Amino acid sequence: WLSDVGFGRAPMHPVRLAEAEGIDDPAGRFRLRKVARGEDGFGPRAWDFSREAPADPRSGPDGWMPLYRFDPSDRRIDEFAPMCSWHQSSPDSVFPRTLIVTRATERGRISVRGMDWFREADGHREEGMFTDTENRKSFIDSEFGIRIPDGPA
Repeated sequence: WLSDVGFGRAPMHPVRLAEAEGIDDPAGRFRLRKVARGEDGFGPRAWDFSREAPADPRSGPDGWMPLYRFDPSDRRIDEFAPMCSWHQSSPDSVFPRTLIVTRATERGRISVRGMDWFREADGHREEGMFTDTENRKSFIDSEFGIRIPDGPA
């Protein structure tokens, strides 16, 4: 099974680890394919996980946006430490410099990224921008039950 609770555009329900061209989920339509890891077609097999998003500029000509590639090899927890540290502290990582809050809802997802907000439900998307950080703090408090402390935006 594939269940990625930390990835914002992932399905809300676990996905069976088997090739599938159309996986319907409240978060959208997904596909899972086995592929050769190397661009030359050689190497160990890996999995490509994509989301159907024909209007997204990151999507390929077939309308599928790649989310990530992975292999099912066993890993030790310490193997994740370097990337975890990078995501937490690198100036090239989006996480230390951008406020990101997201949660799944019964019919989609609600998210805040920087000064933008998004609400997706039943395949429809609503979005907007906050006028100031106080407006954003109030929204996060009411929608997520999280109180953002005073300080840098």
